[in-house]
Amino acid sequence: MNQTIAFAPIPNKTIGDASFPLTVSSSSSLAVTLATTSDKITLSGTQVTLVKAGRAIITASQAGNGHLRLQHQLIKVFASTLPNHR
Repeated sequence: MNQTIAFAPIPNKTIGDASFPLTVSSSSSLAVTLATTSDKITLSGTQVTLVKAGRAIITASQAGNGHLRLQHQLIKVFASTLPNHR
């Protein structure tokens, strides 16, 4: 049986913004794993912390089980920018 991953949009952020949670789920209600190789953010569970400006990529995947197939990775990209100084 197939399944899907739903991943809420991530708006662009500004360095200095507070850490924020990601909203992600699977149609099977099985756990979804989030990962990044970006040096622009840190990721702890579903919590994202901005580290430096640039483009960050987060992947979501779900391994499946004996009844459900692996859900291939879903990728979200967003940018963080430096704040405007006046």
